[in-house]
Amino acid sequence: MSDAAAERREIEYAVHGGVSLKGHLYAPKGPGKFPAVIAVHGGGWRLANLENYRTLGPWLAERGYAVLAVTHRLSKPAAKVYPEAVQDVRAAVQFAKANTAEFGIDPERIALMGDSSGGQLASLVALAGEHALFKDGNRGDPHGSVSTQVKVAVSVYGVHDLARQWRHDQVSRPRDQIVEKFLGASISTPRRFPTSRPKTTARPFSSPGAPKTTWSITKSRAKPSSRR
Repeated sequence: MSDAAAERREIEYAVHGGVSLKGHLYAPKGPGKFPAVIAVHGGGWRLANLENYRTLGPWLAERGYAVLAVTHRLSKPAAKVYPEAVQDVRAAVQFAKANTAEFGIDPERIALMGDSSGGQLASLVALAGEHALFKDGNRGDPHGSVSTQVKVAVSVYGVHDLARQWRHDQVSRPRDQIVEKFLGASISTPRRFPTSRPKTTARPFSSPGAPKTTWSITKSRAKPSSRR
């Protein structure tokens, strides 16, 4: 990391369900109100990949952006994490907005970013962060009343169609079905979980009068990954 950027590790931004949620902050040195990126790692909702942004975070910080790389509660064989993981990402946004003075962040220029399963979580918060299913889970947080509206959302090969990923899992990874572990149930009837899918969430929860969020969706032409 160059002299233009600084790193702070293991910053606790919430405690949910007895789990301490921590993130790494990469920020430009010196005073300022910097635009900020809340970055959510991928890993099939079950792997802790907080170091995913150890390269991009400093690179952005050297160019004038603060990056808070965050995690979420992870799925386990007997523990689903929907909607809990969405609530954890909401908490990261709220924490950043509540601590703009300490971190030198511009509260009007905050973006959400995620890769793979992290892209799905970032998209859900950007699209439907104020929906009761997600919002109610954060009411007891120190910053639970802070809006999760962001200026920009960036999803890098995000899992935007859970039904398609689920069908892929049946063939490619029948013993490790990440979507079912995330939801805690099969989505053989996808309408059971409409707010878990950004593709179906955009229409019901984006109103004409809501603040606008600029979107960037990056993906390849490949089939759903076996390494999400």
